Amino acid sequence: MWISPNKHRVKVGDRLRLTNHLSQESLPIGLLGTVTHVNEGTYNLHIHMKWDNGSTLALLETDSDCYEIVKEEK
Repeated sequence: MWISPNKHRVKVGDRLRLTNHLSQESLPIGLLGTVTHVNEGTYNLHIHMKWDNGSTLALLETDSDCYEIVKEEK
């Protein structure tokens, strides 16, 4: 049985910050974005993002050490 790797419990609306480089991508460390959809499929976790620079690049389960959830003050 496959267990979802969504160990951070990322959900739609969460704000994420890149803390490390994503392989083969040029998004800068520190970039913020908003989760638009979380797809916990049969074999992979995809976190669909709307980055503040306009990119819509999704994060994969293997990227879990590349981001952190940001708690923004209101």
